[in-house]
Amino acid sequence: MVSGMDAKLAADTKPLQLKNPPIVEAVIGISVPRLAEGILEQLKELAAQMLELNYQGPTPVSQSNFQFVIKEGQSSVENRDFLLGWRFDSKDKLHSVQFKIDGFVFSRLGSYQTWEQFRGEAKKLWDLYYRVIAPTELAEFGVRYINKVFIPQGEQVSDYLTVYPYIPQGLPQDVLDSFMRLGLPLEAPQGRFTHQHILLPPEKPGYATVILDNDFRFSAIGLSEGKLWEQLEEVRQYEDHVTPATTTAILAASEQLKRSIQGSRYLISLNVFENLVDSIDNLIRVSPNWNSYGSPAPTSESVNRAKPILWALRAKLLEPDRVLPSADGGVSFTFISGTISRAAIESLNNGETYVLLYDLRGNSRTIEWPTSPMDAQLELIGRVATHLRSDGLAAESE
Repeated sequence: MVSGMDAKLAADTKPLQLKNPPIVEAVIGISVPRLAEGILEQLKELAAQMLELNYQGPTPVSQSNFQFVIKEGQSSVENRDFLLGWRFDSKDKLHSVQFKIDGFVFSRLGSYQTWEQFRGEAKKLWDLYYRVIAPTELAEFGVRYINKVFIPQGEQVSDYLTVYPYIPQGLPQDVLDSFMRLGLPLEAPQGRFTHQHILLPPEKPGYATVILDNDFRFSAIGLSEGKLWEQLEEVRQYEDHVTPATTTAILAASEQLKRSIQGSRYLISLNVFENLVDSIDNLIRVSPNWNSYGSPAPTSESVNRAKPILWALRAKLLEPDRVLPSADGGVSFTFISGTISRAAIESLNNGETYVLLYDLRGNSRTIEWPTSPMDAQLELIGRVATHLRSDGLAAESE
């Protein structure tokens, strides 16, 4: 029997290489039958060798056990801490490793580069650990990737993820919190894939923050130490194909192809709008009389009102050429085209928000920005886009 995932691997085994992978933590774990506690002191003595490898430590790794006890009709809870091993952290804060009496855990914390770098650093540290505990049997091994992705609020989750909780029509569609866990079998080698989808509190304005936790576990019983690392090389293929299988081309490309000038207008726009968020935030630092003509600085209120305008522009892929302080006090989005048509959207300190359509012949038209609904805002942005493609306001009215 060949599962759908295995069929995909058989058809296409080319590793996926992301330049900007959304991985916030990658883990290689190897479990062993619980060793005698006397090994803890020998593992601690690895500190000198770890220091030579630019790792600091050791820090104790403990486990707390709680026990409910009833004595003479009285109940109580007893707590005991057990030392499991030691943790060492790299000086650059990018790597962490645990040498424990029941296994080895290596983590890459953010800034994930390549499998080769990740695996190579783990193997170097495993060799130190294994020299202390050998000979011993192996129990289990696995690889875990924790991805953090950002999905624009108000858009369909299905445009970005292929695996997600489905809410039928008739129920509220706004999700306050979410946790989904799937366990699936793997073949060649046999194992278990656990996928977790977790909605976190928002971290970026206008975006939902989602954790995609992919955990691949395999039995190591009967494997030699060398064979285990050979199988780890095979296992890495699963993550290379699970990420594109659980995300759409839009999200995959937003992480993978931002670097490509040949990318679609949509993909390039993702990067542009992320940078524009920073540009808007920086306007709050502008000083009064910023243009030497006495113009007031943008207020925090006008800056905050400008952000939803940016999300609406993003939804229609209409990129402003510049985001600047307004000469009237506030935030101004300006648009230039290949024709004589121009446009601006102004979010002013006095609470007014409007769209200005004009051309180089001196014609102009002002339209009030609708505070709601979103459909009305998107329709107006469509009018701005049409204007920018036209040969001026006079041509539009003909």
